[in-house]
Amino acid sequence: MKKITKLFLVLVAIATSGSYAQAVESAYCQTVVKHFNIAAENASAIKLTISKIDATSMYVEIESNDADPVDLLLVNGGSGATISAPDNSVSGKIKRTLTWTTAPANVSIELLWSKVSFGGNWMLNTFSVPFDATCSGGGGTPQPEPTIPTINFETVGHDWTWTKFGFNVANETEYSVAANPLNTGINTSSNAGKYVVYPNSETWAGLWSDGLTDFTFTSSNCIVKVMVYKSVISDFDVKFEGAGGLNFEKKVVNTKINEWEELSFDFSDRIGSTVTRLVIIPDFPATRTAGSVSYFDNISFNSSSAPVVVTDPTTAAPTPTTAAGSVISLFSNAYTNVTVNTWRTDWSNASYEAVQVAGNDTKKYTSLVFVGVETVGANLIDATSMTHLHLDVWTPDMTTFKVKLVDFGANAAWSGGDDVEHELTLSPTLSTWNSYNIPLTDFTGLTSRAHIAQYIFSGAPTGKVFIDNVYFYNGTATSTSNVKENSVKIYPNPAQNSITVNATSEISAIRISNLVGQNIKNMTVNAVERVIDLSNMSNGQYIISLSLKNGQIVNQKFSKK
Repeated sequence: MKKITKLFLVLVAIATSGSYAQAVESAYCQTVVKHFNIAAENASAIKLTISKIDATSMYVEIESNDADPVDLLLVNGGSGATISAPDNSVSGKIKRTLTWTTAPANVSIELLWSKVSFGGNWMLNTFSVPFDATCSGGGGTPQPEPTIPTINFETVGHDWTWTKFGFNVANETEYSVAANPLNTGINTSSNAGKYVVYPNSETWAGLWSDGLTDFTFTSSNCIVKVMVYKSVISDFDVKFEGAGGLNFEKKVVNTKINEWEELSFDFSDRIGSTVTRLVIIPDFPATRTAGSVSYFDNISFNSSSAPVVVTDPTTAAPTPTTAAGSVISLFSNAYTNVTVNTWRTDWSNASYEAVQVAGNDTKKYTSLVFVGVETVGANLIDATSMTHLHLDVWTPDMTTFKVKLVDFGANAAWSGGDDVEHELTLSPTLSTWNSYNIPLTDFTGLTSRAHIAQYIFSGAPTGKVFIDNVYFYNGTATSTSNVKENSVKIYPNPAQNSITVNATSEISAIRISNLVGQNIKNMTVNAVERVIDLSNMSNGQYIISLSLKNGQIVNQKFSKK
């Protein structure tokens, strides 16, 4: 796993009435920031931009200050904000957008970034930025957002060049600006776009145009509406593309045949993305068995006036920091996982899919009533030396989430007379990652933990849930967040021949292990500082565990180059 450079900051967003008169120039408009503002920390330098977009959104953008480009930007927290996927459409820059239904008075944000050829732990002390702060390039007053014209094929779009795709031979699709086939009811315009597809065309046959002026999605234009008149019932697909390979789409099925209806496409999850091309697939069936005729008209860009319900996470679950030697992991990209027989048993009442969220492997369950996960036979888990169960849960709609552990007993068989089990009920916060560290003693009915075979997830109402980082761990391990709390410094990171450890509390002992928990070094310290020789260690990533005199244990990853 690549070492992630880390920047901790709190942005205090001051709520305003939305008046342009209250706007101020942001203190961070490609402003160079370094590790703890130490002038000599040149390798850590980035250009940081933080700016308001509109009344409900702001963005954070980073760019390297040297030839080593940034390759990762994570934004955690956000005080309830919906955080966009990374926007890499501008070469050398990474941007994420934070959006609220109502912007809060204060917002706490944690940022993490990295560069292509460098890893390490860099921090910047807490600071504050007004929510109204903008980067206008001179003066603090933002300019009104440009209005995106409705594509009506009368005055806009009628003369655009459209490029067709998805046909196997010439003339398998046709496009034209044609007379409105039914100019009564909701659409009385004279003209509309007409697209004809034939049976031999691909399911994804469609057309694209660069006629639309480049624009950035905001809360004022992220609801795209299209009037459609189709000869078949199928998905109508609207897609946008931008620089750097940016592309995203939404599909909505029409409900009427040979009659106008208006379809809505919610792109609120793409606020902050700049697009240059419009792509339309008017008839997008699962399998094409026949041709069709589709008309489309009055493509408009509208404000998101209603609260947006986020249905899928756009950021990955937090990366675990517990030392690998203290973990039995069923599922996590951070650890070596044990064998799991199935993540959905035959008797489950849910749909299951293995997906990726922001590049991180994740388990997704939909229509979840209950689902069984099993480690049976030779894969039974002995968790007697473990103290906690950890899992990360994200759900847009399940207000109750339950976790049941089942131990099959010494005979290793279900319903063998010595089974024990216990179920706990959790109340997750919707549309954000919930990280649970559950003491195994809370599973009071689980009187044995030597033969754990089943993990049953359920909840209400029936809905969707994403699950990541499912593992048992020994509670003597602590998060790397304690590094800051205990004023522990480990440097340089990455290291070469040696690394220095310093703490305000006396260090009793130090242990270094690799990422699969194998012990590499042990030493007694009984001092507040120790320089550790790494010359006989291979290059790679390691966990350093510090036992402090105050009884706390601190774990942190470091890299040796």
